[in-house]
This record gives sequence, C-alpha cells and structure tokens, in this order.
Amino acid sequence: MSLAQQTVNTSTLAVQPEIVLSLYHNLNAICYNGFHRGSAFHLPQKQAIKLMTTDRIATVQPIEEDLASPRVSAVYDDIKATKNIDFIPNFWKVIAVNVDLLEQVWGQLKTLMHPETVGRTSHLTPAIREMIAVAVSATNGCSYCVNSHTAILKKHGVQDEAIGEVLAIAGLFNQTNSLADGFQIQSDVFPRLD
Repeated sequence: MSLAQQTVNTSTLAVQPEIVLSLYHNLNAICYNGFHRGSAFHLPQKQAIKLMTTDRIATVQPIEEDLASPRVSAVYDDIKATKNIDFIPNFWKVIAVNVDLLEQVWGQLKTLMHPETVGRTSHLTPAIREMIAVAVSATNGCSYCVNSHTAILKKHGVQDEAIGEVLAIAGLFNQTNSLADGFQIQSDVFPRLD
C-alpha cells in the first residue's frame, strides 16, 4: 500500500512532528503531481492543512514594537505615519531582525509606493501601483503580499471584478511569457526610443 493510500491517524501526528513534516513533503509532492490536496491521505483539506501550521509567524523571532531599537522604532513610526495605520504589519516586524535590511526595503517601498511623502511625483496612480504589486505578488506566489496589497486596493475603492481582471492579465502573461521563453521566440516588435 502506498503512502497516499494509507489512512492517517491524526492523534499520532499530533505528538510526532517528524511524521507531520514527512507527510507535508509527501503531500506537496502529491499535489505537484496533480492529486487533490484534501484526499491525498484520506483527510479533509482543512484538517490536512491544520496539521501543517504552527503558532509562529516566521522562521525568525519578529521584533515587536516594545522591543525595538531606536533605529527600528524610527522606521516603525515612519511606516505607521506614511501608511496611516496604528500597527506594524508582520512583514516589517520580521525583516526588522536586520535593521539595515528594514531601512533599505522601507526606503525603496516608501519612494516607489508613496512617492508624495518623499517629494517625488509618480506617473502612476496609487491604485495602479497596488495593482502591479498584486500581480507581481501573485506571480511570485506570495500570499502575504497578495492579501496585503489586495486589502489596500479595496481601500482605494477597486472592485473585486477589477482585481480579478488584474489577476487574469497577470496569469495570461505568465503563460505567454513561459511559452515565448520555452520556444525561444526572437523579438520582432521593439519599443520606440524617442
């Protein structure tokens, strides 16, 4: 009997993390090969996914506001002021383990996504910038960023249908780009340089 055909005893999994990790890798392999995630081990999908989750939010200990160094606190304050929020999102708390990285990434994001705060005029509207962020995040498989930037899009009043269109276009061009790259098609249309 193959591993995929066995019924899993969930009470055993709860006390043997190495089995959960092994099942997680096998489950991913089965999903990759086209089987339905939830039925792979005769477990409902929600139960199978629940077995793989933990209470932590990252692979490192995030830097909470009350434990932040003065440099980290300065960035945190700027994030809250710039984004007009009253909390620090998990992404920033996690990358704050390296304050240089935090400052660099926040500086780039602030410059490109909130240009008015640094005296720069953008040629793109805030909603278009967020649409690009959602499309790239979906392409890269980053659920954290997809959720974060979709929430911001909705704050800008972008409707679900428009978000669906953004994702459809991103998906289409992921496909056509893969085809063009796979076939190694030579470019025959170039942008004008004037």
